[in-house]
Amino acid sequence: MGVCYILLNVSKTKMNNMNQLKPLVENRVLDLMAEAEQRYNLNEIRFPKILFNLKGKCGGQFVSGGPKDRWDLRINMEALTKYTDHYVKETIGHEVAHLVAKAVFGARHHDYLWKRVMRDYGLAPTRCHTYDLTPARRVEKFEYKCGCLTRTHKVGKKVHNKIQMGMRYTCSKCRCKLVSLSSSAGPDGSTFARPSFMSSSTL
Repeated sequence: MGVCYILLNVSKTKMNNMNQLKPLVENRVLDLMAEAEQRYNLNEIRFPKILFNLKGKCGGQFVSGGPKDRWDLRINMEALTKYTDHYVKETIGHEVAHLVAKAVFGARHHDYLWKRVMRDYGLAPTRCHTYDLTPARRVEKFEYKCGCLTRTHKVGKKVHNKIQMGMRYTCSKCRCKLVSLSSSAGPDGSTFARPSFMSSSTL
């Protein structure tokens, strides 16, 4: 069973730290995969790529499918570094359980089959962690309204600037022009959209 790593944009210090922590992640994944193969009478479960590029509040991710047929475990290095023992046992177990539930049962998300795998691993099937992690980069968004009574639109600065310069954007549902939810007026009396902030991971 081969191990494939993808390391993106890491400094020398982070690389040294990663080199120390990689074996812990690798051994944990190998053990969990071997246990699953024996428990569910499988010859071999496809081994994932391990990517150390996850940032923000998300502790870990299992990503599958898509045009590139992904089968990846994404590791949050901040969480791994700060909470090594718990992360290796619980979070790696959580994400590998997603992989196994998908491979064995075709399961998705945190359904009862994922919970079954978690319990088979001797882990509590909890969905969320309690790690104190740095939020992902925050992106400025601007709020606009349309003809829909209960709907607003959040657009990025690039689109916002185009609207302010006169470009017309419309709602895909009601086809009405987007109008800024103003909080202040410019020197010429024009209004500007009220800015808000969203985590880049939600865009």
